[in-house]
Amino acid sequence: MSRRVGLLIAGAAAVAALLAAAIANTSSGTNVPVAIYPSDGDRAASPTTQISFRGAHPASLTGISVKGSESGTHRGKLKAHSDGLGASFLPDRPFHYGERVTVTADADLVGGDNEIRFEIYEEPPAGEAKLAPKIHDPGGTPPGAQHFRSEPGLNPPSIEVTRKDKGVARGHLFLGVKAGAGQDGPMISDDDGKLIWFHRVPPKTSAFDFRAQRYQGRDVLTWWQGPVLAGEGFGDGVIYDDHYHQMATVHAGNGYRADLHEFLITRRNTALLIAYHPIRANLHNIPDGPKNGAALDTIVQEIDIKTGLVLFEWHAFDHVRMHDAFNPYQKHHAYDFAHVNSVYEEENGNLLISVRNSSTAIEADRATGKTIFRIGGKRPTLPMQPNAFFVAQHSINRTKTGAITIFDNGAGAPPKNGHFTGRPSRGLVLRQPKPVPGVPPLPIFVEHALTPDTPRRTFSQGNVQELDNRGYFVGWGGDEPWFSEFSADGQLVYDAHLVPKSLDSYRVYRLRWTGHPDYPPSITASAAGGGTRVYASWNGATNVHRWQVLGGSNPNDLKPVGPEHDETGFETAMDVSGAQAYVAVRALDKDGKTIGTSRAVRPS
Repeated sequence: MSRRVGLLIAGAAAVAALLAAAIANTSSGTNVPVAIYPSDGDRAASPTTQISFRGAHPASLTGISVKGSESGTHRGKLKAHSDGLGASFLPDRPFHYGERVTVTADADLVGGDNEIRFEIYEEPPAGEAKLAPKIHDPGGTPPGAQHFRSEPGLNPPSIEVTRKDKGVARGHLFLGVKAGAGQDGPMISDDDGKLIWFHRVPPKTSAFDFRAQRYQGRDVLTWWQGPVLAGEGFGDGVIYDDHYHQMATVHAGNGYRADLHEFLITRRNTALLIAYHPIRANLHNIPDGPKNGAALDTIVQEIDIKTGLVLFEWHAFDHVRMHDAFNPYQKHHAYDFAHVNSVYEEENGNLLISVRNSSTAIEADRATGKTIFRIGGKRPTLPMQPNAFFVAQHSINRTKTGAITIFDNGAGAPPKNGHFTGRPSRGLVLRQPKPVPGVPPLPIFVEHALTPDTPRRTFSQGNVQELDNRGYFVGWGGDEPWFSEFSADGQLVYDAHLVPKSLDSYRVYRLRWTGHPDYPPSITASAAGGGTRVYASWNGATNVHRWQVLGGSNPNDLKPVGPEHDETGFETAMDVSGAQAYVAVRALDKDGKTIGTSRAVRPS
């Protein structure tokens, strides 16, 4: 058995123990360990942290005592998690910066029998915790933006498809359009670049990580939304249903704001997200770093969407060494030593965490937060072939067959004077050979390197997605507005890009989606010679196959005029004979059934 396999089995056993505790902990004092967050030994908890217990029925969590080394005993409320597998203690007042907190309970706590200790972070020194500058979005309506007569307020970018071979997987394109001139927001399009749905976000905000996921047994749309700095953001997760109504807003807990990099709904209807926060840190081991400086901690949280309570919390400050980072210290700025940018939940419950600034992936134990293994970077714990190492990566996930997918940016520093340092970016599919009894673990190797015909170089962002047909979809990230599909054997079969190219999308996905808007189709009409020209669209509808124009002198009694018209794109233009006093349109599905009717309008 390899070390990795053995560790994964141990991690699975820990998670199984937590689930078993939900049944076993029916009375106080059970000997089944209960996970607790902040965990024993953590050094960077928030002054407003809640204390979360996982793996016990809320009624069995008795004898809880919380005491700060300076602030004294804290009373509070115990609020149950919605799945019945734990509860969070909410102190009635904040803790003090830098103090040690001791938590005791009747239940055995992971890491410390009936007692654990953690520390509250210290405030960063004045003037040492600057963050990245805000991103300026120019707005406007650039060349390449789409225009629709029936939806004049929508001007999303165009998509130019440069390659589409046979064998492309089924599904729509999901992009969070942002950055350059033009409207920003989540956008769904088909393979040919035809718009399906666009939702413009408010000014000075952006949409990141837009995709379709499952929540409460339903297909939903999710994205992160908020203002953006150069490298991080401060916003919230958004969930929309298939009628395009907002179902939920998901906030980070413990006083943090959710970062733009990740918003993943788990199979338990909880959310994994990331937050960044500056804290005091000793940077004397970092070139030019001050002893009394500041670090930018990255926090991974699991949030109970129904209650907003924190179910899990992990701090990079506790598990990533400062000198593992490759990026230089910037004077008076919080040192971004980790820059976690993705979190993936393994089948056994452990978390695969991408630590960009140390070019490392960490597998973290769900019960304790401790590192099980590291790949990449300066201190990998699993052997790797030289060409398998990655630089400043994004979007680490695992395939159905156990391989690891990574978007390898190839460079950890932004371009200087227009010149990109480092090697071209690539999608990576890494695999560890099956263990051989009596033989040390064989090195992880590159199963596929996903590259286009012309090299692309992107300093930040990007993703690799495994498709249903075992192919791969790659979004090339911030410096390259391209997105590509590769076959299961790594061959390029699809290539497209945004127009204008000044725009980009943090990640791009190919996913299946069926939208059922409950608002009516949009329509406008104009007189054209002796006839009437009608324009119809229905933002977000995926089942429209044909349109039927209705006309007449009474807006409340319109009849079909002319033949049905095939749907030709986001907006369909239709000519009918005669000058109609009023017109409306019906949207028809593939069986000819009416699925929506617009309001009646007078042709202009």
